[in-house]
Amino acid sequence: MKKSFVHSLRSCVAVLGVFFFSQAGFGEGPLGLIQSFHGQVELTRQGASKTVTVGLPILLNDIIETKADGSARLVMADRNVFVLDGNSHFVVSAYQAQTADQSANVLIKAKGRIHAEIKAHYDDAKSTFRMQLASAVVGVRGTEFLAESSSSATKITTLEGLVVVGSSLQDNNSITNPVRVAKGFQFSHTDSQSSIPVAKHLSEGEMKGVLSQIQNMRNQLSGKAPEAGPRPGNGSSKSAGPGPGPGGPPPGPVPGAGAPPPQPPQGPPPPPPTAPPALPAAVPAPTAPPAPRH
Repeated sequence: MKKSFVHSLRSCVAVLGVFFFSQAGFGEGPLGLIQSFHGQVELTRQGASKTVTVGLPILLNDIIETKADGSARLVMADRNVFVLDGNSHFVVSAYQAQTADQSANVLIKAKGRIHAEIKAHYDDAKSTFRMQLASAVVGVRGTEFLAESSSSATKITTLEGLVVVGSSLQDNNSITNPVRVAKGFQFSHTDSQSSIPVAKHLSEGEMKGVLSQIQNMRNQLSGKAPEAGPRPGNGSSKSAGPGPGPGGPPPGPVPGAGAPPPQPPQGPPPPPPTAPPALPAAVPAPTAPPAPRH
């Protein structure tokens, strides 16, 4: 009970922190916070390394990097959520909210594997959201997607909504060679390809594989084992919300991971059941005496 109360209290503090951040206005103060992290995560601010802690504010131009065993969940003031897998790089280059006098303008520079849940809506006219990857640019509205990016390859899978992927970002903030990637589709491109491919519709099995990747990223943050195969790490997960933490009970088996069936109790077998007693023979009903003769 006490541990659950502490976890709930931490979660409330994190949510209140995001609320107060939003009151300060984007670009004028904290833009969000690190809600939880696992393993080795580094944050560099104005050339100086900061100790990463749960609830650490995220400021403009902060550089957030995860090592091979690291992962982090970032919650922005407008409720946008980013989960960084191992060996990922994330920089907030611009984050301006939509106001009566000013259009929204968001620019994220990223590399690695990042799961994004974009709660705010961007119409791509008065308000824009761009994620600049190592070899591509993603235009986002209100959507959910998984971005996988290296210096020579890009893969974007849309789980909800619609994203647009292109080769570069122009001076007027438009995207070069845009390709629409709808829900259930995936864009994949490498530098060796001479032309920009179209998005591919994923089969049910392929989509399950993508969802399994995302679930493993969430499991890593909560301290659970991945669904398939071990992943190296120092075993420490820190979170502002409920979940297993250091010193707590070990996590249980992952749902659907094929837990062994329960074993029967050991010991001598129980005696066979006794046969039920034989039922008594049916007693014939008495007959009425004959009527007297007159």
